[in-house]
Amino acid sequence: MNKHDNTCIRHISPRFLLLDYVTQREVFSYYTRMNFNLVLSLLHDDSAVEDVLQEAFLKLIRNTPMDLKDHCRGAWIKKTTRNTALNFIRKAKKERSYIDIDSMYARDFIISPYDLVEKEVEVRILKENINLYLEELKPQQRNIIQQRWQQEYSYQEIANKMSISEEVTQQRLYRARVNLRKKMKWWLN
Repeated sequence: MNKHDNTCIRHISPRFLLLDYVTQREVFSYYTRMNFNLVLSLLHDDSAVEDVLQEAFLKLIRNTPMDLKDHCRGAWIKKTTRNTALNFIRKAKKERSYIDIDSMYARDFIISPYDLVEKEVEVRILKENINLYLEELKPQQRNIIQQRWQQEYSYQEIANKMSISEEVTQQRLYRARVNLRKKMKWWLN
């Protein structure tokens, strides 16, 4: 490990927030390179790996002991990241539950009495297609979209319900939207 690596590892602490933007990006990039393969070997899903790395990094900068010796810091970072990944796996096993899409409401597409019949038909078809494509998403992505769009939960409520940070909630929702758009691309054109 060279001097630059040691410096990056030392910056993973509560003092991280005091660093300039460029240094923060460099430290996070180093952390990601250092732990990506470890987490990927456990999860086998790139987007989940990114979520876990973000969550673990937030834990690390919030909870790093100030008296942690430099020669122990790298091992502590790897162990915390690994434990976060294992917790993610345990939580995913618990959350594997079927969500009945037929019981959901698409309130975003309310039709006023003055709309044309043609518009009403388009909206109904769109709602049906969204529900069909939601079924094709991974259960975690489908769940987060349904909580945000159909149940109208805030990011904070979703984060609390799923026991994750608000930042990870926003990132997962973004990825779920991207996947839904990809699946519906032909229909939207």
